Amino acid sequence: SYLAGGRTVDFILFCGLALYAIAGCACQDLRIIRKEGSVGTVMRINTSNDDTGTLLETFYGKTSFVPFAAVVDGRQSMDLLLTEFPSIPFIVGIPIGAFIQDLILQLIIKYGY
Repeated sequence: SYLAGGRTVDFILFCGLALYAIAGCACQDLRIIRKEGSVGTVMRINTSNDDTGTLLETFYGKTSFVPFAAVVDGRQSMDLLLTEFPSIPFIVGIPIGAFIQDLILQLIIKYGY
């Protein structure tokens, strides 16, 4: 809540926005699972004769909505996860983001909000 301003109203606002985003992602996943066709994510249909379905369904079968749940239950290996993780942008981005956040907070404190 430090970034949000430290007030209860700010905390409720930012937590509400986070919950809204998570609920929206979950609802999109449900629409894809039910094959409603109302989601903008389009992947080609698998043309083979087996029952694997679409590439998106295969992707959802190998990954998880909850972070690291696919690794814990064995659907994905930790080695594959580490090769997919963008380590250099993450290592560079964290200090840059912290600097920008600190700069913005200093400006807010100096000029008020």
